[in-house]
Amino acid sequence: MLCRRVLVAAGIVAAVSGCSTTYQDAASSPSSTPSPSALAAPGEIATSDIGLRLTRATMTDEDLAGQGGHAQGPPVPVMPAENVKYSLVRACGITPPSNAKIHAARQAQWFTDRKPDPSLSVSQLTVAYQGTTGAAAIAEIRELLTCQDYQDGSITRTVTGDETIPAVAGADAQYVYCENENASCVMLLARGDLATAVTVRGGDSLADASKLAPLVMTALARA
Repeated sequence: MLCRRVLVAAGIVAAVSGCSTTYQDAASSPSSTPSPSALAAPGEIATSDIGLRLTRATMTDEDLAGQGGHAQGPPVPVMPAENVKYSLVRACGITPPSNAKIHAARQAQWFTDRKPDPSLSVSQLTVAYQGTTGAAAIAEIRELLTCQDYQDGSITRTVTGDETIPAVAGADAQYVYCENENASCVMLLARGDLATAVTVRGGDSLADASKLAPLVMTALARA
């Protein structure tokens, strides 16, 4: 069964409650995390227009029914901290100029125990931009993400390069990269002023990301 674990965060760094594991942002591998905070970003409340759009743009039970999805709470707002700013991805330590144009974000996570197959975790971070588009932001990330290795706390992560999945109908832009020989893959999709990063870990991460792509676009199209 696929259970969703809500992420409550200071900045994009977050801690997962339950499923016996912790994660940072939607595009980094597990490492140590700070204490969670339930505060919403200044000026951003759950009932705001952008908050509702981001909630609609996050996958739901219905979207994930074929994967055994079961939600345990709504998507949670994330907020920038003094030393941790908004970022769609953090691999290679990149800081795309578009990071400064993110004005709201939502994050959620699911976990599945697919016995006898390997367990699978799925994180989704969706952000809204002002003054640029999700497609332009993904283009910046693609250009800057050129390292082979980077430090995630005390752990060295290896970027195994760009990967290809079938074209995703309705996406203004798409980009996939994997780490540690496809142990985890990050899929970026854009539509209008929104972009989402979906990280898949466990099993055949690239194949699972490809299967999830249409479901992610179904969610983005609702916004």
